[in-house]
Amino acid sequence: MTTYMHDKKLIDYALRLAKVAPADARFVILDGSTAEGRASKYSDYDLAVVTRKKLKSETREGLYGVFRGRIISGWLLDGKTFRTRYIGGDDAEFLWRRRQLRKARLLYGNTMEFNRIIRAAASRRWTKKRQFAVVKYAYVTMVEYMGKMLNKESQDETPELYQDAFIVAQNAALIAAALNKIDLDSDKSMYRQIFSEAKVKPTNFERDFLTASGLSHFKRERREVVSASGRLVMWARERLIKSLKNVNLNDVGFWQLVGEIKY
Repeated sequence: MTTYMHDKKLIDYALRLAKVAPADARFVILDGSTAEGRASKYSDYDLAVVTRKKLKSETREGLYGVFRGRIISGWLLDGKTFRTRYIGGDDAEFLWRRRQLRKARLLYGNTMEFNRIIRAAASRRWTKKRQFAVVKYAYVTMVEYMGKMLNKESQDETPELYQDAFIVAQNAALIAAALNKIDLDSDKSMYRQIFSEAKVKPTNFERDFLTASGLSHFKRERREVVSASGRLVMWARERLIKSLKNVNLNDVGFWQLVGEIKY
């Protein structure tokens, strides 16, 4: 049984953007602040259209439009991509899943089927494997951009250095979230949430994060930015070795990177 819920005009517009006939649509899902009833004047519509047919591309396709003066930013997914990307089969994205699922609202589709899928997805728990998946991606990114920063450190005009530092700080925060098994809410203050909830975190985490990221009103000195970024990378390295040394030891290349690259 397929049911319409909420705003039929929004559903019809989303299906037109996706070029999917109603009979070929499995779900139309609303996410974010609009789904929670917290939309402001400039809030967008976060939508996912899940088709019954397999897409030609195995990756999700972007949907963009304007509805009632607000931006629509969403995705066209098939069943496989929906399970992997949205529900959270992708362990590297696990820290976002449960809070997103709690906010999601079904606009079109079988309510019982959708609720069954969401309950199953929300029941998944943090494991060492999922922690490792998040931390591995974030740590490799930190090391890469720390190297970029050090290459630019001696140059006179390098605004990109500050962009690199932001990426280092951002991924340090993701590692702290994963190690502390924090489910993040992307629509609220992610970093404040991590600062307040994380017990395993760097010494002076908030200060170094704000210095490296630039998410403060204080003027940043280049030397301080590089030093704060380096401390975040070294903390991540030490915690990874201490907390996850028994996970995926067969990943020789990654653990070689952890063991040999130091800043």
